[in-house]
Amino acid sequence: MTKYLWTTYSVFDLDETISFYRQLLGLKIVRQLQAGPNRQIVFLGTGTPGETLVELMNSDNARDLAHSATISMGFRVESLDAAMAKIDEMGLALYAGPFAPSSDTRFCFVLDPNGVKIQLVEQSK
Repeated sequence: MTKYLWTTYSVFDLDETISFYRQLLGLKIVRQLQAGPNRQIVFLGTGTPGETLVELMNSDNARDLAHSATISMGFRVESLDAAMAKIDEMGLALYAGPFAPSSDTRFCFVLDPNGVKIQLVEQSK
């Protein structure tokens, strides 16, 4: 079973972007992380359980990133090991990972045929 979790992109100005989504769509901050000394990650949504979210990341080099493929789509999978075996079965290579940023989350990336990063996420909670 798969579920579309979020779309991620890097932004020039995190506060301005959050304000835009709040004003235009009524989205609010659902979760916020400090991912490094100069990197923040903010998930926006309506607060509805199980909804697909918008993930925003500020970047020191956002101007450079804006001109490259900075979008990724995250999908929950039941087993990351099974998903990686399927990737191998299809003759594809992992783009990055696997990573385990916490005890309850593991993920990897693969590129779709258009070069868009697809993040496959196993969450135990």
